[in-house]
Amino acid sequence: MKTGLTRARFEEVFSTGKRVQAKFCRLMALPGEGRVGFAVSRKVGSIARRNRVRRRLAAAVRECAEPPDRELDIVVGARPEAADADFFEIVADLKQALTKMRERWESE
Repeated sequence: MKTGLTRARFEEVFSTGKRVQAKFCRLMALPGEGRVGFAVSRKVGSIARRNRVRRRLAAAVRECAEPPDRELDIVVGARPEAADADFFEIVADLKQALTKMRERWESE
C-alpha cells in the first residue's frame, strides 16, 4: 500500500467511505489506487503524542501490507486508546480490521 492521499480524495474517503470499527482505530475505504491516509484527532493528546500515534499506525500498516485483492483507498483514524497501546496490539487490531474491510468489499 502506498501513502499519500490527496486532500480531496482523503475528504471523500473520510466522509463517504465504508467504515469498520476496531479497538484502536477505525477504517474508512473506497475503491481507488491502494493508497492510505491517517487521521489522528486532538482527543488523542498533544501534537507530539498525535505524531507518535500516526507514525506507529503507519508502521503497523506497513507490517500488515499484503497485496489487496481489490485496490482500496483507506483512511485510518486513530482512536484515543491507540496512544497507550502496545505496538503489537495495534498491528493485530489493524490486521483484523483490514480483513473485515476486505470481506465487506468482496461481499458486493
